[in-house]
Amino acid sequence: MYAYGQGVLKDAGKAAYWHEKAAEQGDARAQIELGMEYAYGLGGVPKDEAKAGYWSQKAVEQYQEAAEQGNMKAQFYLGTAYANGRGVPKDEFTAAQWLKKAAGQKDAQAQYLLGAMYESGRGVIRDKREACSLLRASAEQNNKDAVQRYNDICVD
Repeated sequence: MYAYGQGVLKDAGKAAYWHEKAAEQGDARAQIELGMEYAYGLGGVPKDEAKAGYWSQKAVEQYQEAAEQGNMKAQFYLGTAYANGRGVPKDEFTAAQWLKKAAGQKDAQAQYLLGAMYESGRGVIRDKREACSLLRASAEQNNKDAVQRYNDICVD
């Protein structure tokens, strides 16, 4: 709520405080957020790579189990963890595998990221046709970044 100003005034410091409380209770999404806050020094949290790695790894452990059970959002978050090396060693091939699973369940963010990976050949064999297909699917779900990227690379 505080991170995005949903129903309250936006306050990054309060968001970080509540992320830490929720992360300590095992909330995987809060663990990811807290890991990012420590990684980049956001929300008044001091930049601390050790804490960033700790919280990211805790989140990955939870997302792994949920992703293996077919949870679309967990597959997406696990894919981004591997893509960015947060909580796990960076591995773009494994990232693409998890993002494919989420994209196959019509997750617009996964479709967008996987489309970008196909465009650049990161973690997959470069394939403009597949990139455009994924970007279009994401754009059709009103992903503004996907609309822009689709128009940039797929519209002649």
